[in-house]
Amino acid sequence: DTGLVTFKNFTLSNDPVVSTIWSFGDGSSSTDVAPSHFFGNPGLYSIDLTVTTENQCTSSYKDTVRVYKTPEVSITGKDTICINSSEQFAGVLTAPDSTITWQWSFGNGATSQVQNPSVSYSSAGDFNIQLTAANKLGCSGSADHAVNVVPLPTAAPVTNPIIIISGGSAQLNMSYSGSIVSYSWIPPQNLECTDCPQPIANPMPRTDYI
Repeated sequence: DTGLVTFKNFTLSNDPVVSTIWSFGDGSSSTDVAPSHFFGNPGLYSIDLTVTTENQCTSSYKDTVRVYKTPEVSITGKDTICINSSEQFAGVLTAPDSTITWQWSFGNGATSQVQNPSVSYSSAGDFNIQLTAANKLGCSGSADHAVNVVPLPTAAPVTNPIIIISGGSAQLNMSYSGSIVSYSWIPPQNLECTDCPQPIANPMPRTDYI
């Protein structure tokens, strides 16, 4: 978070410098000629350099350093999605930041530069989504999100059409694949159930059940 700043000392003097004091504006200081200092919090800091020569001549110079926070980013979205289904993912910052650029990589060759992109996968499998968010200084944070793409379930009639005597009934035998958790038959007329895998049908006229 935030960063390390290295300072350069351009002091010129005919009299040897015997004292160099840097004040970093955050309560810390250094007597190094050209120090490096880590700023732990974002903000605007007033930097003071005071030098004293052997003959006790003193001179000071003031400058400012603006420290930006490194973006802390996370990804929200589903962990499991259907193949060929468009799903939206969102880049979320833990704290507001300005001039953020977004770089997404979805693990399937697709990329995006918007904060909340949509993506679809044409093949099943496990993919890793990566997001990098950077501010105008190039300070960047990244996040990963694993997503499992699953194939669609299949449903196929064992016999089609089914021929029954008028007024009779027959079970709609089906062959299924995939992890199915719900069923929905239409039309509901003359069906024993509309949410079961293989209902018994007693249609009066010819009926196509879906």
